[in-house]
Amino acid sequence: MTVASNLGFPRIGHRRELKTALEWFWLGDLDEAALEAAAETLRARHWAPCNVSPSPGATAG
Repeated sequence: MTVASNLGFPRIGHRRELKTALEWFWLGDLDEAALEAAAETLRARHWAPCNVSPSPGATAG
């Protein structure tokens, strides 16, 4: 018998947006505020289908 489970949405983003933003930050092409904004956008996008709000200070990674 095959058992499948869904552990939730990948927090890195559907197209690995958080990874890309972090790499740009490491290269110096993105500042800290923009990195945090990218993480916040991903958090909001991933929690929206669940009809709940992410808790304040929740991490995206």
